[in-house]
Amino acid sequence: MRKEGKTNVEIGAEFLYLDPQKVTKDPDLKNKCNVGAYRLIKKAEANIKAVEKGMFGVGH
Repeated sequence: MRKEGKTNVEIGAEFLYLDPQKVTKDPDLKNKCNVGAYRLIKKAEANIKAVEKGMFGVGH
């Protein structure tokens, strides 16, 4: 999703099944989506790096 040009807020809204336009209007919901997406992206990056080294399930 990051390669598609989506922001953290848009990614977080998609994972929470919310409308991204509604999320951008509510500061609390926007922050929740941003933080959630940031955490998921960091876990994914950790897993990708671990798989490159031959380890699995590291970023959990």
